[in-house]
Order: sequence, then C-alpha cells, then structure tokens
Amino acid sequence: MRQDLFQITVGANNQNVFTYDISNSYLTLYNNPLGASGGLQITTAPTNAYLKTIEMWIRVPTAPGRISYLFDNSTHTAIWYATPSGNDVIGSFWANSVLYINGDAYTVTPAGGTPKVFSKIAGNGWAQIVIVPDTETVYQLPFPMYFFYSSSSIYTTTLDIAEVSFYNTYLTSTQVRTQYSSKVSRYGIPDMPTSLTASLASGSSTLSMGWSASAGPTPTGYIVYIYEVGTVNTTYTQTVSGTTSTYTSCLDSYSYYFAVSAINASGRSGQSTPYSPSLSCTLALTAPVPNAPTITGSTLTMTWTAGAGGTPTSYDVEIYEGATLKTTQTSITGTSTTYSSLTNGQIYKFKVRAYNVATPSGIISSLSSGITYNTNSPPDAPTVNAPTNSGSTLTMTWTIGTGGLPTQYDIYVLGNGSAVTQLTVTGSPPTTTKTYSPMTGGVAYSFYVTATNTSGTSSASSTSSTVTYNPPLAPTPDLPTIVGTSLSMTWTAGGGGTPTYYTVYVLENLNLVATLDNITGLSTTYSPLVNGAFYAFYLTATNSSGTSSSSSTINPNIQYTAGSPPSAPTVGGISNSGTTLTLRWSAGAGGDTPTGFIIHLYSSAVAKTNSFVEIGSSPFTIASPTAISYSYVGTAGLYYRFYVVAYNDSGNSSSSSFSSIIQIPFS
Repeated sequence: MRQDLFQITVGANNQNVFTYDISNSYLTLYNNPLGASGGLQITTAPTNAYLKTIEMWIRVPTAPGRISYLFDNSTHTAIWYATPSGNDVIGSFWANSVLYINGDAYTVTPAGGTPKVFSKIAGNGWAQIVIVPDTETVYQLPFPMYFFYSSSSIYTTTLDIAEVSFYNTYLTSTQVRTQYSSKVSRYGIPDMPTSLTASLASGSSTLSMGWSASAGPTPTGYIVYIYEVGTVNTTYTQTVSGTTSTYTSCLDSYSYYFAVSAINASGRSGQSTPYSPSLSCTLALTAPVPNAPTITGSTLTMTWTAGAGGTPTSYDVEIYEGATLKTTQTSITGTSTTYSSLTNGQIYKFKVRAYNVATPSGIISSLSSGITYNTNSPPDAPTVNAPTNSGSTLTMTWTIGTGGLPTQYDIYVLGNGSAVTQLTVTGSPPTTTKTYSPMTGGVAYSFYVTATNTSGTSSASSTSSTVTYNPPLAPTPDLPTIVGTSLSMTWTAGGGGTPTYYTVYVLENLNLVATLDNITGLSTTYSPLVNGAFYAFYLTATNSSGTSSSSSTINPNIQYTAGSPPSAPTVGGISNSGTTLTLRWSAGAGGDTPTGFIIHLYSSAVAKTNSFVEIGSSPFTIASPTAISYSYVGTAGLYYRFYVVAYNDSGNSSSSSFSSIIQIPFS
C-alpha cells in the first residue's frame, strides 16, 4: 500500500492524522506487522465501540494476484477482494448488508461468506467501495480490526488506496451516491450521467435513448445498459461515444428501460438513475389467416391463425351467408368462434379483423372458403372413442360426423369380435353416449355406431378399441416379519385379472393404524412400530376392472420388541497425501452394534470454524459395521474437517465431535 496516498475520514472530518473520536471512543491506527503479509491495525479502549459504514477508494492493476481481507475482525469479514482463477470479485461476509460499487448497490447473500461476483474492477481505474451492515446489534465491529492484510497462505499484490472513511451513521443509498458524486472528480472519473430521456413509438421496435453529458472530468464514452422485461428478462449493453443511442430489436409485449455509465481512461462511473417509467413495445399487426370453416350438426365452427408482427388483443368476425353479411361477432379474445343460426342450403364464409394498440382501426383478413349447410342430406359416419368400464358397466362415447344432423344412433356391441347386442339412442339431437351391463369377465368388448336421419343412414364408424372386464381375485397374505424397526409384509396374487396395484391395511393390536395404497409389487413395509405391540395385515387388489374382496387376516399376530441405536463414534483424525484426504474413526462403546456409518465432510477457504460449510457431495454413507476410514480427493488450498454418525435398524447415533482442521497445501 502507498502510505502517501492514504488518508482517513471519520464522519464529516477529513484529516491526515491517525487519531479520531467516534461516539466518545478513541481509535488509533498504527503499523503492526501480521504474519508474513503485514498490514495496519485499529484498536480502541472502550469495549463496545463500533463503526456503521466503511468507504474506500481503491485502484487495482489489470492482472493482480490475490488479496484477502480489506477490512476484518476475528468474527466478520466486512469487505474482501480476490482474483481466484483470474476472476476478480468483491464480496463480504456480512449477510444482508449492502455493498456499493461506484454508487451501485448489491445486497450481500447468503450468510456464511459465500463469494459473490459484484463487479469487474481490475484495470478499470479508481473505484468507490462502500459497506453498510444490516444492523449494529448483529454486526457490531468488535476491536481490534485488521486493515489491508492477507493470511500467509494467500498471495499478495499491489493495491492503491487513496482514501478510507469510517462513519458513525448508516449511509443511505442516496448519501452513498452523493459521496460518490462529490469525490469522483478527484480521481479523474466522470460523474454519473443525468437527465435521461427515452421514446418507443407505438408500432415501432426501436428504443431511442438520450442523456446529458457527465459533469466533471471529460468522458471518452458511455456504457448503456438496456433492461428488457417480459417472459424472459434480459440485459443488453452498448458502448457509444456520444449522448444518444438506439436499440432496434424490441420485442412485442415486452417493456424496456435503461441506465448509463460514463467512462474514460481513469475509470467508469456508477450507473445513472434508471429511466422511468419503463416503455412498452407494441408492434403493428398483419392480417390474420382464416382456416376452412366446418359444420357439425347445425353449428358453424370458424378458426384462424394470427398474422405475423404484433400480438392482437381482440378480434371481430364477419359471418357471410352467401354474399350477404349476416352478422358480426365482436371482442373475441381467442382464435375460434361458432355460429348456430344456419339456413338449410346456404353457403357460409367469414372474415376476421384483428386489433391492438398499434393498429386501433384493425386489419381484416381475406374471405375464407365456403361450406354448405344441408339438413336434407344423410349424416356422415360418427367417430368412436375408446370404450371404458366402471366395474361391470361398459361406457361407449362418440362424436358427431359432418353432413346432415342425426336423429338416431345405433350402437353395435361386440364381445371378442362377435355381436353381443344392438342399442339405440334417439333425440333432436340424440346424446353421444351409451352404457351396457353386465360385462362378462375375461371378454374383450368393442363397438361401432351408425347415424340416421330422414334422408338416410350413414356408413358404419370404425370399430373401437377393446376394453376387458377382468377384476383380480383376493390375494393371499404371508406371515409378517419384523426387520429392524419395520414390519415386513409379503403376499401372492390371487386369480382373475392382473392387479395394477394393491392396498394394504396394517393392524396394531387389532386396530387399523395405516392404509398403504398404490403398491405395485408383492411386498411392502410399515414403520414406526410401537414396542410391545402386536401387528397383522390384510389387503385388496385393484385393476381397471375393479377391486377384489379383502384377503384374510394372518393369525397369530407378530409382536415388536425394540432394540437400541448404536452409540456415537469416536473421531480418530484426518490426514492427507497430496490432495487425498483420509478420515478415521472408531465405533463407540455401548448401544447395539452399528450396521454402517454416515460421514459429514466440511470445507472452507479460511481456517475459521464459523466459515466451514458441508461440501456438495456430503454426507457419505458406508454400509459396513467394521468400517473405520474413508478417503476423499479434495482441493489444494482448502481447509477440511468432519464428523461421523453410526446407524443400525433401530436408528442413528448422536454425532461424534468434529475432527481437527487440516489444510491441503498447494503443490
């Protein structure tokens, strides 16, 4: 750090000295080497002193090494800067605090210090960094505080510090941006642009943007941030040299707003206050495309496809009988409609007019093709649906064909392909469903239909698919057994149809305690069991044809006598060979014998117990009662520790204590 660049500001003061009064507490800043890296330490006599806001101006070289804590105490890291894997990031361990970079706010989440990429600042000149804690009661800053240092395991680099300010109040976002604007010119950086303007004309896909030139040092250009809000939210950036820009790819029904940063050789300003309100893009319409109309019974059905371009908000449909406009249906929001006041022998056509904000007068389609309504013609063949059954009742449905309107349907029921019976439905119009019962077990039923009116009878429909009535018979249960802390139940299928699933009823001391449904195999288990209680079960089988009668209940009942879980293991230690960790433990004394062990492995970038988090692939389960070690390939530079839990059929032990901490060194 360059000492000649360093100065401290407390509250409204700005002095090149090292002693300051904050709420009647005195802070002293002095050189105090820490390990191999060195740094500065802040101490205070009172035990309850704390700071409420920290501000600093830093300049980072284009390709720095790694720096650990910019401001830290033994519990909370306020601000840190590092370049892991060449990706420079700024972060904080103050969960729910607010981190500002050049006046732009970022909320720090989650707790525990997980790094967040907040800004690319390397090689971009001077930057203002501000941290405001969540509350002083949660994040008081107990002293001593360490300022600009690295632990001996992290590489150091050059970092210019021009100014550090400690405040005894929580700065608001407005105050932070005011501080930024009042100081930014010191470092040759232009101020944030102001007076943003924007326009997006109805029917246009071009967003026009403008702003006033930045105050202070002269900018060499501007970065424009275009925010697109819709089904997918996207941010686009442009770099321009003047104070206007356009974006020509706005999407229909999406909203847009923007912000601007000024840039020059000294750095980049924070983003301006975004333009408000956002502007909506509404593109002009093209004509819809009508599909061929159809007539079902006495109903005309009309459908169409929206044209390219903008999204219609409503449609009007003009319905023609011959060459005469018969009626107009308005304010239709979908892409179909129907009309039922048809005249025998007439030809029907239609047009569609689409509307939206950009096309307020609407745009109309061409005239559709025509279709003739003729009640004197015989009906066309119906279309059959797949038959279903509920128990021994067969249900058959179909849809009306085109042509004349039927007054009668004849339904031909088939069993295994041979005629069973003929059923009739009449009406004006008749219903399109019919039932038949009782079905005979094991027979595959299907059907076909004809439609009739005064002009004649249609050809027969195709024959439907088949459905078979074949319910399962009651299954036969086996004697239940106790396995660990669970009741194990098995059975064999009965005769009749193949079951789709079983329903098992569990009895505890002859009282029903559980119903286990949708079991597709021939076994299941139930837990938890009550020590000393007697258990039995019975079950039913179900398929699409129905449910069997209940099975018998197996006697005698079986009694559950509880065991005990194992005691907690003892951690033996953690060691490494290269990046391979070896974790060791021994089974605890007391309790029943374990059947396996569960290992919970934690890692951290620093050797602080409160910063360790469980690795993503943990825990690891070893199903062996004699296991005493486990190997894991870790990452160089990280710290590790672990604990172990034993288990058996009666449950899990309590956790062992944590192992000691080990670091895998860099090779």
